[in-house]
Amino acid sequence: MAALGSLPERQNFVVNRAKPQDRFQDRALTPLMAGRGWIAKRLPASWPKLMDSHATRWQREVVRTRRLIVEPLLAHHADELIDLLDERVNRYFSPRDVPLSQAALREQFAEMERAANSRDDSHRFHPFVVRTAESQACIGRLEVLVRGKDAEIAFVFVPNAWGKGYAREAAKAIIDRFGQAGVQRFWACVTRGNTPSLALCERLGFALAEVPQDLELWTYDDGDILLTFENAGNS
Repeated sequence: MAALGSLPERQNFVVNRAKPQDRFQDRALTPLMAGRGWIAKRLPASWPKLMDSHATRWQREVVRTRRLIVEPLLAHHADELIDLLDERVNRYFSPRDVPLSQAALREQFAEMERAANSRDDSHRFHPFVVRTAESQACIGRLEVLVRGKDAEIAFVFVPNAWGKGYAREAAKAIIDRFGQAGVQRFWACVTRGNTPSLALCERLGFALAEVPQDLELWTYDDGDILLTFENAGNS
């Protein structure tokens, strides 16, 4: 499949063009799930009941890169990511999905932690927070929703972490790890106008895609730009 920048504009996939030097700067990285909120809010009513027993392997998993630590998200991490309330971070979210206070952010994180405790290992929500290895400061979060061999991915980082390549480094590490675990296709839904996230997806190897007929994407809305990445190692 052709790279993102070389695909023609179509009715369902409109890429806002930018100067090459702008498109490939790792700046102003805003949520891939912009416009529909974080993945947990899209889980259907049929989502398995929550469990109170021990965490699964993926909930205990910590992924390390040269500069970052990616660890399972817990409710208390909200206090370390208060900068996610910044309006620059939330400009692509629907207003109804944006927490307006630290208390609301804590509740959002608590709900994500609860949603991660699904019994069904073939349909599992995995939220993570990202720290810098040097300072241990929390700088963002990633979310992965796995269903069989497919996974939907999203991320959001605080403003002072923009422009440093952290989003790409963390996302690549998570994609690699879930690919090793058997995920074959990764999906990302991007709101129109979110050019930085589109450029990042391109660097990660994602390409524009049609809405799949064999899979219901819980994070896709009409008008979104849909991208996919196929893990050749597990195809």
